[in-house]
Amino acid sequence: HHAGMIPSFREAVEDCFVEGLVRVVFATETLALGINMPARTVVIERLSKFNGEGHEFLTPGQFTQLTGRAGRRGIDDQGSAVVLWSPFCTFAQVATLAASREFPLVSSFRPTYNMAANLIERYEEAPAMEVLTRSFAQFQTDRAVVLLSARVHNLELEIDEYRSAEASNSELVFDVAGYVEITDSIRQLKRDARGNRAAVDRALAALRPGDVLERGTRKGSKLFLVLSVSSRKGGVMRVRGVNPSGNSASVEAATVSGSLQPVAHIDLPVPYMPKDPNYRRQCAGLLKRLNPKRLNPARLPDRGQQGSGSERSEAAAIWGADPYLDALQAQQDHPLHDHPDRDQLMRVQFGLSKLQQEQQSLVQEIDRRGSGLVQRFGSVREVLERTGHSDGWALTPAGLRLRRIYHESDLLISLCLTEGIFDGLEDAELAALVSCATYEHRSSEPAPAPLLPSTELRKRFGLMQSTWKRLERLERGLKLPLSREPEAGFAASAWSWSAGQELDDILDDDLLGGDFVRNVRQLIDLLRQFGDVAPNPTTAKSARRAAESLSRGVVLASGEVS
Repeated sequence: HHAGMIPSFREAVEDCFVEGLVRVVFATETLALGINMPARTVVIERLSKFNGEGHEFLTPGQFTQLTGRAGRRGIDDQGSAVVLWSPFCTFAQVATLAASREFPLVSSFRPTYNMAANLIERYEEAPAMEVLTRSFAQFQTDRAVVLLSARVHNLELEIDEYRSAEASNSELVFDVAGYVEITDSIRQLKRDARGNRAAVDRALAALRPGDVLERGTRKGSKLFLVLSVSSRKGGVMRVRGVNPSGNSASVEAATVSGSLQPVAHIDLPVPYMPKDPNYRRQCAGLLKRLNPKRLNPARLPDRGQQGSGSERSEAAAIWGADPYLDALQAQQDHPLHDHPDRDQLMRVQFGLSKLQQEQQSLVQEIDRRGSGLVQRFGSVREVLERTGHSDGWALTPAGLRLRRIYHESDLLISLCLTEGIFDGLEDAELAALVSCATYEHRSSEPAPAPLLPSTELRKRFGLMQSTWKRLERLERGLKLPLSREPEAGFAASAWSWSAGQELDDILDDDLLGGDFVRNVRQLIDLLRQFGDVAPNPTTAKSARRAAESLSRGVVLASGEVS
């Protein structure tokens, strides 16, 4: 029993469980919300859940809601709740959840663009501000600021203690923070190197037989003559060559460490036989006799049309001075590197840095919350003004349309309607494009690549993303929560269902029946709103037809969208 099931199937499970025909149900929390389905025993597999963005610990209220299903009235004298053991959760945490009787109310009231438009239309400015000031959300915001300020004060005391501990160490005559910074940079360079293999592959592909490479290591630099460049499975490049001693070696992106840069080019002997041992020894002799004055690390040799300009410039950037070796050298030269108490001093510095980061984060949070809903409402009004939805304390025609759009992406949708992004599409194409505003990828797995059925839809989706980016920059500048980015993950399914295809042909391993029904019903709701608010009459008619084309089969059987 879960939200991914088709509603009719869920209802069948519920009826069978109530009648005793099904003895065990494996379920998500949907079974505990709003459904009268008590059981003798409830087993909770883990005390955390995925909220669409990350995993969070259950609140006392959520725990009580789940375990409250244990014990059937009139049948059982008592019910049992079992929590499976986990190394990530202590018994004390479970006991605290079970014993807690505090279920704090948290206001979800936030000034949205639609709400701001309705306030402007229905109230004068002073009464509207009074509504916000007297809200429960504003009360909670003010209380939260006090608690955050107290935490900042405690952090300042802890930071002072760390600094006193550092100052009391008479041997500390060097920069611990500087050494930690170098160590962090080495870790980051290692991560960057792992993520840069594709670029290194492209740089290796720019090499040619006869190129002389200088390989930098911690023990110095050595020369390497390229004899062949080949592409392996998956586009992985392999460079084979010899060193001055005649020993053969190979280089791949995964094995590049230290610096590696072309410094010269040698005309290889003919006939070209890189696999022949005698030929390799002959090439090694040429490398050994190479005049050091000919070494030029500044750039790769010019080969006319071989290798694009961007490829050559990218290669030159990769072959340049190696910051990883520089950082290693700086670490070894630092006076703390060989100090007997280095690790202890670094732990102190790490603790100090962590406290300082937390302090900075809390100060920013206080600044964000400080003036509460009234300031946020002012920022929302400024966005409406800049996007042409209001003029002072009055709505423009676009603003009057916005107050009738009830959706989390209300302003983005209004902007796209104004710009005509939804105009001139076939019914199924319109359904697919509108789904980019309703669909949200909720899995912890990465979202699959978007699949848009036509070139025109890909163009329109690009325009939709451009509009969102402009809105995002505006919101970011005013420190407002960012509007959700459009996602095309359901576009192909919406297009197919609107065009009349069967459910069996649409569902796949990544799309469950219940998720499909939920997404289509959300899409129908928004399309019906389009039918009422779209400024283009043709688009409004197309939206109504698209909504009707979607309301069929399993979607229709799962209940009408009111």
